[in-house]
Amino acid sequence: MDHTQETEVEALFARVKRELGSLNVLVNSTAGEDPLMAEWDSFWNANLFNGETIFRRSLLSHMSTAKHSRDNC
Repeated sequence: MDHTQETEVEALFARVKRELGSLNVLVNSTAGEDPLMAEWDSFWNANLFNGETIFRRSLLSHMSTAKHSRDNC
């Protein structure tokens, strides 16, 4: 599933709730393994061409996952 697609995240946690009842622990972690992050050195030298994509993959995917884990588990 793709954590940048909110409908997929919502469906995942609805399934968790349906099949398991609840979730005890959620590890919501994205590090620098995204290939687009490899080009980022420091903020001042960053190529912002892919900035929106990186933002969606990192911050927004975390927000969606946290939101739907709380709403459904």
